Amino acid sequence: MNEIIRSTICRWLKKIQQTKAKINKMERLMRFKEKFHTKVHDSSNFMDPRITLAWCKRNQIPIEKVLNESLIEKFAWVMNGESDFKY
Repeated sequence: MNEIIRSTICRWLKKIQQTKAKINKMERLMRFKEKFHTKVHDSSNFMDPRITLAWCKRNQIPIEKVLNESLIEKFAWVMNGESDFKY
C-alpha cells in the first residue's frame, strides 16, 4: 500500500512540474509578444502599397493574400491604381 501511495505522489509531482514548465513557457511567450507587438505593426509603414498592388496585379495574386483587411482599408486610395507602377 505504501508503494502505491508513493508512486501516485511521484506521478502527481511530475504532473505539477510539467504544468509549471508550461506556465513558464506561456509567460515568456506573452512577455515576448507584448515587447515586440508595436514593432510588428510599425513595419507596415515601410511598405509602399503601390508597389505591393502593382506586384500583385502583375503576378495575378489577389491583394487579400498579401494585405490584411485593415491595411486594404487604410490604403483604399491605391486599390484603383494601375498595375504598371514602376518600382
